[in-house]
Amino acid sequence: MLPIEEMGKKDLENIKMLCFDSDGVTVEKGTKFLDSGWTITQDLSPEMGNKMLKLKDKFWINVTSGRNLEFLKKRYELVLGDKFSLQAEIGNIGWYKDGEFRELWSEYELERVEKIRKILEEKLLRMDDFIAFEEKEMIITIHAKNEIELINKTVKENDEKGWLYCWWNGEAYDIGPKRFNKASGLKKMADILGINMDEIMIVGNGINDRDMRNGVGIDVSTDPKSLKADFWTEGEEVGGEKLVDRILKLV
Repeated sequence: MLPIEEMGKKDLENIKMLCFDSDGVTVEKGTKFLDSGWTITQDLSPEMGNKMLKLKDKFWINVTSGRNLEFLKKRYELVLGDKFSLQAEIGNIGWYKDGEFRELWSEYELERVEKIRKILEEKLLRMDDFIAFEEKEMIITIHAKNEIELINKTVKENDEKGWLYCWWNGEAYDIGPKRFNKASGLKKMADILGINMDEIMIVGNGINDRDMRNGVGIDVSTDPKSLKADFWTEGEEVGGEKLVDRILKLV
């Protein structure tokens, strides 16, 4: 891995799309929950939003996240429009100016995820480490203070085919079909837009970003302890801002 200070103009010659993770990369990490439900207090800063608008002069911008689509539209309202796309719920939903898509789950995947959701909604309410379910259209996201073995056990016991993932990212669990992830969503979006995978730079920081590294032109990690990549950078809150500054300087 190389520090982004060693990234040069030649590295960007063939890049047409910049694909950013959201939380911890373009906005601060963190989810705040209230008694009335859950709310996200972190927004895209005007400074970062304006920098992303400048990047659109040279690149297509794609943001990929586990958050739901409507939330992401509000978060990135400043940069919505031409040359911008969103992937929500770990690649299961895609949006761009001219359309959107949702992956088609099998009957087994639909039934098992719904069954697991109902079991956990009942059992987790009695557990101290449980915080809340995050609102999602397709996948399950469960926020917790610490890892909860019951969640892993419930998924394993109700997924005899082994088709579902159950990922803990330090703040929450995500549960959904293994065959749909950020990598599959990125490939589908790239195909729609006519962009080759080797013309994409991805910027991530965690477990659900790992699959995206395969076949892309350049990968960048904003958390080199958790995610290995061609280049790395770190930030106290918004890890991708230093990279954005570097790219703007080069172009």
